[in-house]
Amino acid sequence: VDACTLGRLLASRLGVQHVSVRRLVDLEVRNHTALGLELGRQLQPGGLLPFHLVAPLLDQLWTSSGPPSRFVLSGYPRSQQQWRHLRRHTDLTHILHIRSGAEFLRSSVAQRCVCPTCAAGLYPDDLALHDGSVLPAVLDCCGSTQEPARSARDELPAFEARLQAYEQTTRPWLESMRETGLVKEVHADARWPQIFPVVEKLLGLPPTVAAESESALA
Repeated sequence: VDACTLGRLLASRLGVQHVSVRRLVDLEVRNHTALGLELGRQLQPGGLLPFHLVAPLLDQLWTSSGPPSRFVLSGYPRSQQQWRHLRRHTDLTHILHIRSGAEFLRSSVAQRCVCPTCAAGLYPDDLALHDGSVLPAVLDCCGSTQEPARSARDELPAFEARLQAYEQTTRPWLESMRETGLVKEVHADARWPQIFPVVEKLLGLPPTVAAESESALA
């Protein structure tokens, strides 16, 4: 599961706004803004996004009215520097950390594709709810009928760069945040339909997801 997909699902579940830093970056690049052109020149697949280019995205998003009272933010913060920047705008109530083994993650990204038109992540899983309805993994795809494609971000070198950035930067920051009580962690080598009920429980939400095997979760 990636942060953007889980964030979309959780925001939909809560009925609140979802903000994805990755999507904000993609929009800037696609629209050829001044910031997007600079991101396009410096952005490399894998690793952390450059702070001096990403921070202005949230600054301009929240300059006029500030962040909403309730929202889900995906892909940010991932470091102490990003955390300090975010605290200028808002106080978070939870930091959700999904931990999976490297081999499981490698197998997962191999199954992931993106829409060639809007770059939305496409997954083979949907989430079955207790009321019989289905929450699709893809909530913001443009609906293009073009053949899904692999993303350069999911090629092995890019994946290994992200994993290295996590171990060197994100993981130490999360460890330093444990004493605050904000970090809620799920150890899981499972697809996201199995993870979501555990996330609901961690956040104190009543269950909405139909029963799934949780044998892979701890």
